[in-house]
Amino acid sequence: MSTNSGELQYRKVLVEQQFDKPLSTIEAFTLVEELLKMIVIKARIAFVDRDSTQNDINMFAETVAVNRGIFARVFTNITDAMNWLEKEE
Repeated sequence: MSTNSGELQYRKVLVEQQFDKPLSTIEAFTLVEELLKMIVIKARIAFVDRDSTQNDINMFAETVAVNRGIFARVFTNITDAMNWLEKEE
């Protein structure tokens, strides 16, 4: 990921994750930190990862985002993520 900080002014973001190997805690932290540099603070971010074995690290990533003032939530399917993004704030 690379872009100027705050360049993307999206208010709703869907991130579908599919990694070849599980992310470490520091990799998940860094991923969220870099993503947050690219969006406005009022954004809603839905993280989708169909691999249920990654639930613990995904919940950590959600916590990192929420602790930084972002409305974020982890999902295991696109439909639920899209429904959440479409809800009024």
